Amino acid sequence: MIPGMWKVRLDAALSAAARDVGDMTRQARVFIASLDTAERLVLIGLALIGALYLLLDQFDADKDTKLANGRFVGILFALTAIATGLGWAISGRSA
Repeated sequence: MIPGMWKVRLDAALSAAARDVGDMTRQARVFIASLDTAERLVLIGLALIGALYLLLDQFDADKDTKLANGRFVGILFALTAIATGLGWAISGRSA
């Protein structure tokens, strides 16, 4: 294949990816702007729990403690996500 063709294909793929990321960012902003304060707080709480879940593995502890901490935060995240989803579905926010 012509050497310059790879550059053209790569540039096209990168521009399409940038466009898609821009569209997702715009849609996320519109979605977050449409939420009321309580829903924003729940969303922030979920983000914080998710970050805690990812960061827990970075601390020094024995294997059993890490496993227990990971399970606890994972269950906490799942329960909060389920409760949030049910609350939004009941309130008519779901698609």
